[in-house]
Amino acid sequence: MVDSVQDDSMVIKLYINGLEQPGGEAANVGTTLMLGMSTSVGAVTVEAAFIDGPTGEIQGVAADSRRGSCMNSSPWSNWQDVEDAMDDWADEITQSFDDIHEAAGKKMEQ
Repeated sequence: MVDSVQDDSMVIKLYINGLEQPGGEAANVGTTLMLGMSTSVGAVTVEAAFIDGPTGEIQGVAADSRRGSCMNSSPWSNWQDVEDAMDDWADEITQSFDDIHEAAGKKMEQ
C-alpha cells in the first residue's frame, strides 16, 4: 500500500450499493425465539474498479451482491448479514491477491 501513485501501482476503488437493513424486528424476535433462527436478512452490493496507477486506465471491474441467510449467526444484530458479506469479500480479495502474487513469483522464477 502506498500513499501516492507509483509506476507499478494499482488504484482500487470500492463502491457499496444496495445496502439493506433487515426489517420487521418485532416479528423476527418472535420467530427467533420459537425457531432458534432469524428470518431477518440484510443485503449489500459491492462494485470494484481496478485502475492502472500511472495511466488511469481501467484494468478491470467486478460486482457482487449478497443477501443474508435465515440462519443469521447473530439474530440480535441488525447488520450481521451485511457484516458477514463484508468479511467474506475481504477474505476473497486477500486470497485473490495472494494467488496473483504467488503466480507472478513463479513466472519470474522461470
